[in-house]
Amino acid sequence: MEYIIYGIIALVFILVFMLIARLVRQVRKLQKMVKNVEEKNTNVHLATQVEKNEEDIRTLIEQNYKLNKITSGTFAKHGIIRYDAFGNVGGRLSFSLAILDRYDTGFVLSSLHQDEGSYVFIKEVIRGETYQDLSDEETNALNKAKKIIVVDDLTLE
Repeated sequence: MEYIIYGIIALVFILVFMLIARLVRQVRKLQKMVKNVEEKNTNVHLATQVEKNEEDIRTLIEQNYKLNKITSGTFAKHGIIRYDAFGNVGGRLSFSLAILDRYDTGFVLSSLHQDEGSYVFIKEVIRGETYQDLSDEETNALNKAKKIIVVDDLTLE
């Protein structure tokens, strides 16, 4: 009778082992199936994201083009020189300010300060040239502004 019990116990262990082995194979198959589904979902998600990014890039390019058209005539360069116009009287309150667009067109504004008041002058600049004589300070301010480089509306000093 003892041998029969040992035989039944051995048979139960063999059946349990076979069931565990079968269960492990089924779990592995299920994991492969889930992994394939996840990869497909990931690929679909990535493809959708790439399409959205391409659309966003096209939108940004269009907006950049519009902004370049709008800002092409705006002032992008400047140069300022402060000085004493009449010796040590004014405390460096006089200045020459050059303001230019990307094509070096704009103006030079000068303010000469003295005790009795200030005098303001403006001189036109076209493509980096003026048709009026400039003082040394105005020339320095203009040259300082012209040194600034504008590339696609980015100002580099």
